[in-house]
Amino acid sequence: MHTPDDFILLINKSLTGEIQPAELDLLRKWIAQSPENQQIEQDFRQIWLQSKPLQKTFTPNLDQDFAQVMGKIRAEAQPVRRSYLSPMLLRIAAAMVLLLASMYTWSLFNTNSVALQTVVALQTEKQYLELPDGSKVWLRKNAKLQYPAKFSAKDRQVELEGEAYFEVAHDPKHPFKVMVHGGGMIEVLGTSFDVNVTPQADEHAVYVRTGKVRYMPENNTKSVLLLPGNKATYSHATAQIQVKDQVSANELSWQTGVLEFVNTPLHLVITDLQQYFNVKITLQNTALRNCSFTAPITNQSVEKVLEGLAVVFDMKLEKSAQGTFILAGGSCK
Repeated sequence: MHTPDDFILLINKSLTGEIQPAELDLLRKWIAQSPENQQIEQDFRQIWLQSKPLQKTFTPNLDQDFAQVMGKIRAEAQPVRRSYLSPMLLRIAAAMVLLLASMYTWSLFNTNSVALQTVVALQTEKQYLELPDGSKVWLRKNAKLQYPAKFSAKDRQVELEGEAYFEVAHDPKHPFKVMVHGGGMIEVLGTSFDVNVTPQADEHAVYVRTGKVRYMPENNTKSVLLLPGNKATYSHATAQIQVKDQVSANELSWQTGVLEFVNTPLHLVITDLQQYFNVKITLQNTALRNCSFTAPITNQSVEKVLEGLAVVFDMKLEKSAQGTFILAGGSCK
């Protein structure tokens, strides 16, 4: 049986990038069990971000930096709340002390090493961060990004697992490279693009909004050059790359927060809604597949959106299970 201390260790491992897939699944389930668990994860993350243990490479001033971090942890660990979270915060502080002490010892023997940052979007649908070169990144929920505290003189290299949208700072002398978790590489020069490399998926996808991207999947020596509006999809099963010149206008809806449909066939509307809300929607009346739909969608739940569709096309909305919906009957108007 797992104890709270076990999950504190898992939270720490998720922040340092050392967590294994099975451990990450266990942690996510534990966080979702109760508001108290969510609060513990948020408290630990807050202490982590305030102490910023990996924000600097190790330098001769490490003793001073370490002392400052310890002071912040002591301040965070004061028992100001008379609740369950107070002793938990003490456990968090103790875990952080052990972590930073081990980092301090490690640094004494590795003064030339470059610190790696790890960011995992566990609790938010979209998490924003800025890289050392000024490039901007939006991580989709459950995505993980690793990058150095300082890029090398040769290039700017990061590693991604999951889905993320990049706006890369222009620097032709230092190519920006996204190493795909499990194999593959994307190389860009001053551009904005979306990458989806979810480990459980059979396909990897790259969508370019501006600029140019060269995509080389896995160990495949063949690469493709993608231009604005292009989307490349790589299938692990067939080891083939498919490039589309025209894709849905809602390809980046998870990052923009807006869905927009202009005379869009209903079957494509449902496809976009499924991807955006991560749900399953069944259109029982196939005669409605090409019915045209026009509307912007912002800040609405999937239930409200589907209720609106049902009214427009005189359909009946049914919810068969959590995250599963059925649209029955109806007609084009």
